[in-house]
Amino acid sequence: TSNYSRLSVMAQYYFHITPLFLVPPESFQPMPKVESGIVRLVPHKEKPIKIDNEKAFSKFITQAFSQRRKTLRNVLKDICSAQQLESIDINPSARAQSLTLQQFASIYTLISS
Repeated sequence: TSNYSRLSVMAQYYFHITPLFLVPPESFQPMPKVESGIVRLVPHKEKPIKIDNEKAFSKFITQAFSQRRKTLRNVLKDICSAQQLESIDINPSARAQSLTLQQFASIYTLISS
């Protein structure tokens, strides 16, 4: 979705995220045009995926989300080919916001090896 971003991916990597409750716009001054939510972030005891270089992984995620309307084929063309993405069962026509944390990890593992 359009709400899924680099922050979403990195938060999933570092934390177990539990939505707690919504806060209506009337709770704020000035009143925003959106609802807010409160979440609990509990650090993972063990990360959900194995990444050898967290700084490089974060940089890769930033690149993947740098041009939201572009497909992976286009936004990642300097670091991997459409055929490489297909080889790990990822559609090169997909956009970053449609991938899971595990899929990002698969691409990162592919390009960092």
